[in-house]
Amino acid sequence: MSQDNAILVGFPLFEEADLLDVTVPLELLAFLERPAVRIQLIGRSLTEPVTLAPGKVRVMPDTTFQSCPQLDVLMVPGGSGVLAAMKDRNYLDFIRYQAAKARYVAAVCAGSLPLAAAGLLNGYTATTHWASLSALHLFPQVNVALGYPRYVLSGNRITTGGVSSGIDMALALCALLGGEEQAKQVQLLIQYAPQPPYQAGDPTTADPITWGEACKRLEPLRESRVDFIRTLLGLKP
Repeated sequence: MSQDNAILVGFPLFEEADLLDVTVPLELLAFLERPAVRIQLIGRSLTEPVTLAPGKVRVMPDTTFQSCPQLDVLMVPGGSGVLAAMKDRNYLDFIRYQAAKARYVAAVCAGSLPLAAAGLLNGYTATTHWASLSALHLFPQVNVALGYPRYVLSGNRITTGGVSSGIDMALALCALLGGEEQAKQVQLLIQYAPQPPYQAGDPTTADPITWGEACKRLEPLRESRVDFIRTLLGLKP
């Protein structure tokens, strides 16, 4: 906790981290009043922006990996740049260091993969985006949750399904940090009462054609992540 008694929530950024994986939980947690939350966007330099995708949105870090204070909540995003983050020893060392004393360690979407690569999900139950579940299953000490849950709380680890699941996780985290009543107020403040025009937001409800086409679109990503993790863990093809 910071000197002003605010809860420190840190997002260790990397190039091509997913935009909503960062901005959605950031916005919801910022609505908490008791305790107050202070957000830390963490990057390599205070003078070089980090590009979030999609949309090529450039953000400036608040602190660096070297100067970041101890966080109360570590929030690891996913995104198309997640494999590069997993190759970065300094990135993995940073999340290991912060996780050791953090109150909660969270990941949005494919952010579960860097956590698993750092050994931070060993012995925990976790989930991730449906297209990355086969990659998460490769880590032998991670208990992958059945089905496609929006989020999973296991000990002090919180992992989510795909991008929009960060909303549900952030509301649950608001309750853990500030109580259920505040979490409900945050839900109302952002008017989160989903009534989507299509029932295609989950593999269990999507029609076969939508499911098939979505799988085709994400198959290269799925294969690249599986291949990378197999190499990382020394597994045979």
